Amino acid sequence: MRGVLIDKDELYKHYVINQLSSYQIAEKYGCAATTIRNKLLRYNITPETQEKFNQLSDLQKDLVVGSMLGDGHLQKKNNLTLLTVSHCEDQKEYANAKLQIIRNLCNHEDLYFLDRSRETDSKNRQDQYSFTTKSMSCLNTYFDLNIIETLNLLNDNSLTIWFLDDGYHNYPKGKNRNSFYELSISRFSLEEAEYAQEQFLEKFKVRPRLKHDPKWRKADKTLVFSVYDSYRLSYLMKESQFGKLAKETMDYKLIHTVILNRVVTPEKFTVPIKVG
Repeated sequence: MRGVLIDKDELYKHYVINQLSSYQIAEKYGCAATTIRNKLLRYNITPETQEKFNQLSDLQKDLVVGSMLGDGHLQKKNNLTLLTVSHCEDQKEYANAKLQIIRNLCNHEDLYFLDRSRETDSKNRQDQYSFTTKSMSCLNTYFDLNIIETLNLLNDNSLTIWFLDDGYHNYPKGKNRNSFYELSISRFSLEEAEYAQEQFLEKFKVRPRLKHDPKWRKADKTLVFSVYDSYRLSYLMKESQFGKLAKETMDYKLIHTVILNRVVTPEKFTVPIKVG
């Protein structure tokens, strides 16, 4: 076992960057885990070194929060949590832009492709692109959050990701009609939906109404935003740190102009208005 050749840089890459355990590294080199642990100790590469490397930046935290409310999924394995994000084929560029933000916490550099052409549970289902982070303790806190606790973490950045994931830009017909947003919150309880309404008012100064009827065969819940509020949210998203990502990969979901009519007047807008 003394003949195991592994230098400090190589050991650092396996243990810190790739997050392999001493047992996994030992398996690679055909030696005992104690041999690897002794070398880690000699090079002063500690569990604290590993943990510090895999901390989320503030922007990555916002990406996680927005994804938790949107198209992301947290899963816990062996007391560590990983995040998986998936998008349909039409949104490949958007999925890849997300991956680039958090790529240093993933074990892969490219998106995974999922062929769904053989699935028969729905019609015209698109293939998907996804990515998965490493299993990390820094994600454990997020795994333990419920929806209300997650909503408390909302800011302009995480709002942008949530809207790009689950928001719908309606395009009403007619010369004097304006576009507006709807946001799907199907998995929210009524209590969580009402809390979301409160958070939108408190954090973003908009007042969505809840569209929901338990008598519907499929009792979905949706937040609907007025023309003014939709334009305000679009402005906040474009000005957020994810604004460039939104405009370059999901521009069709952003509202850029307003057609003034009897419902909307220039005096009501508190953000710069582009008149169509």
